[in-house]
Amino acid sequence: MDGHVLSEFVDAAGIDPEAVDPAALVEVGLRDASVRGERERSIAFLEDAVETETESEPEAEPESEAREVPESNRARHADASDTRA
Repeated sequence: MDGHVLSEFVDAAGIDPEAVDPAALVEVGLRDASVRGERERSIAFLEDAVETETESEPEAEPESEAREVPESNRARHADASDTRA
């Protein structure tokens, strides 16, 4: 790595460019790229999981305002409400 290019990176932090090991900078850069890549993959995985979950949720059926009483229960309901004294 060119010493001039290296000095542009480390001078801003107040570090002596001569004291910096270029191989160490490359290693740190590669680790950073790896972490960023893993983070991006994790985010993409979570987005896919949310999208899949959203697609698989059953849609809610609209409830009618008045519920139908089944034919078999109508007679029973009529008998129960017909309690005259």
